[in-house]
Amino acid sequence: MSRLRTINAMSMQEFSESLGAVYESSRWVAERASTAQPFDSVESQGSGFKSVEERASEEEQGALTKQSRGGQSWLALDRSDEMRFAVFVFSNRAYRQRFGFPFILCVGRCRDQQQVLAAFQQRLKYRPEQEWRAVFDEIHWVVWLRLEAFVQEGAEA
Repeated sequence: MSRLRTINAMSMQEFSESLGAVYESSRWVAERASTAQPFDSVESQGSGFKSVEERASEEEQGALTKQSRGGQSWLALDRSDEMRFAVFVFSNRAYRQRFGFPFILCVGRCRDQQQVLAAFQQRLKYRPEQEWRAVFDEIHWVVWLRLEAFVQEGAEA
């Protein structure tokens, strides 16, 4: 995998510039993950990013949750029929009221809007500590898909 060899040869600055966007506005995650180079696979690279995420301070983790918003257009959630859109709005409000932060879901793993609504229903039942872990699992899935695209297809992250 020549793209992975290229990534492994990058300096910390090159690595964070190239892969910093996988965590949206949190380039510091890529900077810290670069210290785990060389990576022998996309899986080990993803694990390196996840390890940085898990060791981050509560303040840094909170910033990550605020920056993960990009996927709504993937399933046309912003263009749902009026009734379904009202359910999304209600679910978002209920979620934010319960947990104090926005709902985060890796929509790249969802087949349709119904799957998103089912995730809302399930996760609204979680205890706060369960949901906090679920949020970071979802962020990691988003990052994993971005890393995979970057390495496999050579796309910019």
